[in-house]
Parts: sequence; structure tokens; C-alpha cells
Amino acid sequence: MSYLAVLQAHYRPAGDTGRADTTELAPAAAVYLPIVRKGESQKGQPPPKLLDAELSDEWIVHRARGVLNQDWLEQLDRTTKPGMRSAHFGFGINNNGSIRDANRSPVVTDAQMTALLEHCRTRLAELGGRIAAGDIAVSPYELNGQSPCDYCEFLSLCRFDPLSDNCRTLANYDKAEVLRRIT
Repeated sequence: MSYLAVLQAHYRPAGDTGRADTTELAPAAAVYLPIVRKGESQKGQPPPKLLDAELSDEWIVHRARGVLNQDWLEQLDRTTKPGMRSAHFGFGINNNGSIRDANRSPVVTDAQMTALLEHCRTRLAELGGRIAAGDIAVSPYELNGQSPCDYCEFLSLCRFDPLSDNCRTLANYDKAEVLRRIT
């Protein structure tokens, strides 16, 4: 949801007059590019010349992860043709032009992207309202047995103790169920 929140901050749907600049923006994607050093976890910034040939054997550059608007796939990746899988994003195109493994791919329709952004806007407004009302409880989640606490640099300073406090357990929904729940 973090990447949708960043996109949400810049997205203006048609008819939105709440901003001085009313240029309509069409969201193409909300993605991030995971980059790690081979064989170890990475903290801090990767080197500035990460994609240079001398670093390519030491670093792993993964496909971008996130959500892609189906209407923008050709502009986002001009190399992927029917019958191919994208080298840059987590989608493939069947020989007939449809999205491969549509329920598992990060590709959504324009209407679904709009629904995701609206859901994000609603959730951020709810969260902001709770914070403004004084609710600042530390309430991490657990998904598939993992929690952000496992990787947090501030665990020793946190009011939440993963050994004695309980994380919120999130259900692991597939793409179709997520989209069904927010539309």
C-alpha cells in the first residue's frame, strides 16, 4: 500500500477540483525495484553504478514489483510481445494477447487501479483520523508467519514486544479476492 500512497499523492482523477493544477494524471504503475547483494542482506544504499558491468556479478537486480495498469503495459515494457514474459516486471502475455496467469499477475485494469487508489485514499484518511484522535498504538501485523518486526532496526526502542505482545494476523488473499473486497 505504500507505493499506492505515493502514487495517490500525485493522482488527480477526472473532475477533481481540489487542487490548483487540475491536469488529469493517469496512473501507469506503482512499483519498486528490489536490489540486494548476492548471498547477504543489504542495509543502506546500493552503489550508484549498480547496473555497470563490473557490479553485475555481485548484485542481483530483481523484476520490479507492485501494480501495473494494463492500459500502460506497452509503454512500460516495449520488449514484451505475445508469448513472452517481461524481463522487467512480473507479468507475461499469452500468444492470444491476454495476460498470463491473470489472477497472479500484478496487472490490473484501469478501473481496478482507480479502485485501489480510492481504497488507499480511504484507508489513509481513516488512519489520519485515528492518529488525530490520539490513537497511536503500535500494532504490527503478521502475514504468512512473518512480521516487519523481524527486520526492524528500532526493535530495542519499540513499545511493542514481539515475544509478549500479539501481532495482528492478516489474511492472505489472492488478487481476485482483494479486488472483490475493495470494489
